[in-house]
Amino acid sequence: MRAGYRDTAYAATRSKRGTGSLRERSSGVWEIRVVVGFDPGRARSIQRSFTVRGDAALAGQARRELVAEYGLTRTDLRRAAPVVTVGELLDRYSGSAQLWKPATVVSHRHVVSTLAGDPLCRCRLQALTPAVMRAAICRWRGEGVSVPKVSARWLLVRSAVSWAVAEGLLRLNPLAGMRGPPRPRPRRHHSLGEVRRLLAAAGQAAASAQEAFRDRPGSVAPARRLFAAEQLLLLVRLAADS
Repeated sequence: MRAGYRDTAYAATRSKRGTGSLRERSSGVWEIRVVVGFDPGRARSIQRSFTVRGDAALAGQARRELVAEYGLTRTDLRRAAPVVTVGELLDRYSGSAQLWKPATVVSHRHVVSTLAGDPLCRCRLQALTPAVMRAAICRWRGEGVSVPKVSARWLLVRSAVSWAVAEGLLRLNPLAGMRGPPRPRPRRHHSLGEVRRLLAAAGQAAASAQEAFRDRPGSVAPARRLFAAEQLLLLVRLAADS
């Protein structure tokens, strides 16, 4: 390190492409940040912070010298990024700063937790292909994973890979153009006839439980059955009114 520079290790997600960032912290005191490496575990670039004292011309010259000696470009970062596994990418993506609703954050983290230990998460991005993704989807189906859960896993992996491309961690999207599994059918309202049949069935169950309780008023089992039937009837009525 040259005399007059004070450096500090610094981790950050973004820097100017191959030029380093420069800002004046106070009068005559400048901070220069240069991308010096890539952390595959956290899928983020590593920066080093240098402090330079002097005028703007001296700071600019120092930035050029430091970038020439220590700097890495986005191309270098792309070369290092493929060593990241799918699991590491999902962890990083679910914990990144996004304009998600709270329910979306909870949903994504739940999907990531269900994929922990899955063979797909051990696959490196460099080896991720549509064939690998389709094999994982077929394996999930064979294991009895429901259609909504399979769809949620696919959508999360696809979004994470697209995010990596947008962040410059990947040059190309390995899943571009791949057709995913069918999505679950949207829920639809019950028809008026179906609602009437549900109300009738719940009412008949409550009436039957009431008769059983009258025949055996001192027994615990009929009392519990009557309580459950009455609660069920109330819930069905509430759902019908909603």
